[in-house]
Amino acid sequence: MRIAHNITALNAWRNLNLVSSQLGKSVEKISSGYRINKAADDPAGLVISENLRAEIAGMDQAINNTQDGISMIQTAEGALTEIHSLLDSMRALALHAANTAAVTSEAIAADQQQMDSAIDSINRIATTTAYAGKKLLDGSVGKKVEIKNTNIVATASVGQANAPGISYVKVVVTTAATKANLGLSTGLHFTSAGQTVKDAGGLATGSTTTLNINGVSVTISGGMTASAVKSAINTALAASGVSIRAYFMSAGSISDFGNISESNSSGYLALVYTGGYGDDYLIDLYDSGGIIVDTGAGTFTHHARGTNIGGYFEYKRVDNSGTTYTHVNATGDGLTLEGNDDTALDGLQITLNSGYNAAATYTDVVRLYGDTTQFQIGADQGETYSFTIGNMTPSELGSDYTTNHDAGQRGLLALKTGGDYALASDPQSAIEVIDEAISDVSNERAKLGAIQAQVLESNYRNLGITRENLQASESRIRDV
Repeated sequence: MRIAHNITALNAWRNLNLVSSQLGKSVEKISSGYRINKAADDPAGLVISENLRAEIAGMDQAINNTQDGISMIQTAEGALTEIHSLLDSMRALALHAANTAAVTSEAIAADQQQMDSAIDSINRIATTTAYAGKKLLDGSVGKKVEIKNTNIVATASVGQANAPGISYVKVVVTTAATKANLGLSTGLHFTSAGQTVKDAGGLATGSTTTLNINGVSVTISGGMTASAVKSAINTALAASGVSIRAYFMSAGSISDFGNISESNSSGYLALVYTGGYGDDYLIDLYDSGGIIVDTGAGTFTHHARGTNIGGYFEYKRVDNSGTTYTHVNATGDGLTLEGNDDTALDGLQITLNSGYNAAATYTDVVRLYGDTTQFQIGADQGETYSFTIGNMTPSELGSDYTTNHDAGQRGLLALKTGGDYALASDPQSAIEVIDEAISDVSNERAKLGAIQAQVLESNYRNLGITRENLQASESRIRDV
């Protein structure tokens, strides 16, 4: 036996402390339910489990975000359902008004009042439907334009985006005075130049213009309307299997400017008849195997004049990649260009300032975003989904049918009292516009339904499964 130290007692005390420490750890694990309560318990396991915890928390938020996306679509789709109902009732009114043999003018006037109210209701729904403070149906969802050069561009806006993406547009303005090189791979060639159309509602009074198309002479006389011009040329081209469409704005808005556009399965052609250099608005088009005017996607070239240009015409670019550009509109002291890239945006509109340098070249004038409605539907960076909702206002619904692009005459607005297609004026065209509007709404609902069912709801289910598996993995590492 040692006098100074009781070794047996020290051993017992050490083991007691060890057991007490282990008991404390065991009690901590039992009481918390976790095998790892601090880094010292399992450093490697702690790292893995914390990463899994972060993923699980991210999954929880991604699930909530996906539900938000579903709720937004359901809100928009519910409003579109009501617009559909209004369009159906409007179509019935137009059909009733078209039955002129048995309908009195008083009945048509009553139908027109209902038509006006229905259009106002569609406008109210489209401009007020919102989710989380964001308007859904007025065209503001899913489009954004950044003006890169404010000295050149006065305004810029885009239509609905077909697919997410960013597109850069190059605008080339030049004073080169060359006549339009027109022709398609089908052999259709327009050989005339220097023609003048002076009045949107009809041709210049007292004037006669002869067009030579594929060797066939077509005489355009003063007083002929755009529809008559179209019919005359279509008759001459019947054997070629092509179709001509002529667009003009209201009378008095066009000065020394006119056009006819032609399309077939091989491509799309627009011709512009002008009154000589200095008053020209020319555009050179190539066949369907090439491009319009210049090389490279997103390129526009226009030869501008110094005075007011008013009018509307269409063109489509078709090349090997399938990229298209449609709608060119010239208004005001500068130019307004509208284009379409089917991989990015459905309608680019650029209004150039009147003081731009016509001999200069401007690149990246605007930057276009086609995916501004973005949902974070995954737990990690970059796992997002974007979609757009089209403009469902009356001026846009059915606008592909209407050819008058004046304010108040686009789309369903042309069906209101005093419009081009009011029930007392042209109920048959009113039916066509409404059918086009119904198609617009149906396509939008189908698109949103596909996004909800095939993207968001599918993602929601997948996130739930993934979260469950991550939670099981984290539990195996960290739980007792």
